[in-house]
Amino acid sequence: MKQLFTLLIIFYSIMTVGQDWVHQGSIWKYSYSEMSGMGYVTYRYEKDTLLSNESCHKLSSTNYSAVALGPTYHYDTSSDALFTYSRNDSVFFYDQIHGAWRATYFFNVHTGDSIVIPNASWFGVDSQLHAVVDTTGFTMIDTFHLRFYRFHLTDSCQMGWYGRGTVIERIGMQDNNITPYWHCVTDDTYYGFCSYEDDSFAIYKPYAHCDELPTGIHDAERDEALKLYPNPASDQVLIDYPYSGEVTQTITTAGGHIVMAGKYSKVTSVASLPDGVYIVTLSGSDHMLRNKLVISR
Repeated sequence: MKQLFTLLIIFYSIMTVGQDWVHQGSIWKYSYSEMSGMGYVTYRYEKDTLLSNESCHKLSSTNYSAVALGPTYHYDTSSDALFTYSRNDSVFFYDQIHGAWRATYFFNVHTGDSIVIPNASWFGVDSQLHAVVDTTGFTMIDTFHLRFYRFHLTDSCQMGWYGRGTVIERIGMQDNNITPYWHCVTDDTYYGFCSYEDDSFAIYKPYAHCDELPTGIHDAERDEALKLYPNPASDQVLIDYPYSGEVTQTITTAGGHIVMAGKYSKVTSVASLPDGVYIVTLSGSDHMLRNKLVISR
């Protein structure tokens, strides 16, 4: 009986603390927005392989982009690959420019720890960012107890709401791309987590706004850009919706968090929102318009 109890404890420890990083059927989906358009990127587990003398997982990456062409969008797609593995409670991604593995997620951290994160957008110049862990703990998703930690960046130009992140075991980054990057300008690309699933894990979709993204590529498909005045805005913004009928209006951060939701308002106060980049979306019965809004004071 004692031996059975010991085995159960070991099994429970493996299930709750020793979660593997990549599983059969793993699929991640992230949305993004930028000045020229918007879209989403998916990462799918493809196979196990060997790279730079390291056993790792290959993830196929497909980017679905909606590029602004005047008042319309043109949908396009491109593909790439990522390589990753986990060891000693850290997750590594391969920097193909420098031919080096970079530790990106850290599940053995404690509150107050300092960590160094590779900045994916600057892999070409070998950039790293510094952060402090704010919170650690466990969260229940599906039937799994998963470790998580939250952090904030301490580099000067990354301070504020965008320079923060949450990482969940098995699922990864929640406030940025799977290989996160941060920047010091407003005219850049902003990522947000949409969903994760695998063969033994029910789909996890914390943000409903991701359902609004296109799911296929159709050259004839067009979405009109929403007209916002002024943009950048400080206290209020004029939202020009040219169609009739009942319309819902949402404003989300670039990372996908809803900060305002309700009925369409032609003049909307944004005085309570911090400086940053947001997405304004109006959804009618047969139209959906959106655009990026910059708030700067």
